[in-house]
Amino acid sequence: MALVLLVAATAAGEPIVGPDAADRLHALGISRISLLRDGSSTGVVLEGWAFDPAQADAATRAIFPGGSAEVR
Repeated sequence: MALVLLVAATAAGEPIVGPDAADRLHALGISRISLLRDGSSTGVVLEGWAFDPAQADAATRAIFPGGSAEVR
């Protein structure tokens, strides 16, 4: 199972995890999303048996469409 942790600064904005983003993530092979947050950043854990971590940029754009430059 592939696992990727995205860490986003506050400037990246709120993560989008609605139906459209869920469809895009599913198409990438992601089957589980976990959100973590503290006062200065947001963490998004993406997991999936069919997920190729090389597709992490596409997953980042699905969740943070406007602020992917602020995501590590």
